[in-house]
Amino acid sequence: MTVQLTRPSVRYAEGAAFHLEEFIKNYGDAGKEEINSIGYAHQIEIDLAEPGQFTRDYVGTAVKDGKLVILFEAGEFGSNNNWGLREITLLPALNAAPPGPGSEPQMTFLARMGIATQLHEILNEAQKKIAGHLQNPDIKVDPNLEENFGKLLAESKTAGSSLDRDWQESFGLYTANYFKSFAYQLEAQNFSGEEMLREAFAEGVDKGLIALRIVDKLKKMQYCEVEIEDGVLYLQVRTPKLLSTLMESKLILFADHCQDMGSESQQHWLQCD
Repeated sequence: MTVQLTRPSVRYAEGAAFHLEEFIKNYGDAGKEEINSIGYAHQIEIDLAEPGQFTRDYVGTAVKDGKLVILFEAGEFGSNNNWGLREITLLPALNAAPPGPGSEPQMTFLARMGIATQLHEILNEAQKKIAGHLQNPDIKVDPNLEENFGKLLAESKTAGSSLDRDWQESFGLYTANYFKSFAYQLEAQNFSGEEMLREAFAEGVDKGLIALRIVDKLKKMQYCEVEIEDGVLYLQVRTPKLLSTLMESKLILFADHCQDMGSESQQHWLQCD
């Protein structure tokens, strides 16, 4: 990425280089790919902040025509000039920027970064544990990311939304933790040691798929529950409780419901309280 200074200041350039290095350390190859896609012009400029543009301590960041722009407030040129492209202003700017040419992402930059850095390791480990407890190496998990994100994004735009301000960054982590909790409860209920439970699960969830979805209304529980439809087990949660209850919720699997191998084996409920 070349540096094109509209006003000469080596300190702005040095600060930008330092903070970009920190960004790459924190977000790795995924972050590098994202910033090169959004900042497709591969240029950095310095300009006066316009009214309404976000700055912090006299310095801000914007993306304009694929260029990263270091902003300074009126009358503050040179103040904190080594703070250009700090994450506190860079991340909101990248999140607000349009995608690069040829890119049509279904989620925001912050959500994509959260997924890249927080979701996959936890989700992959949870899937391995679930498969082990069920003694089924073919079991699959589906976080249903794009659909769930779309519902949360719509919720965040409603008046009085209770979603946290950082929900987009946390989306990947919170999603993965549902499957982590499910794996824990399979262990707690001794599915690996109870053949009857495993057989009931296999009968009800004959597609071998566990998915997470957001629904407008739950059938039995207050915050989240399990629904088995067409051989798929859904961990379902009510909007916007996906993010507000995930970390502190406890999943309680009613293992005794799995002991009936008849029609009742289709209803193995989880509670989140």
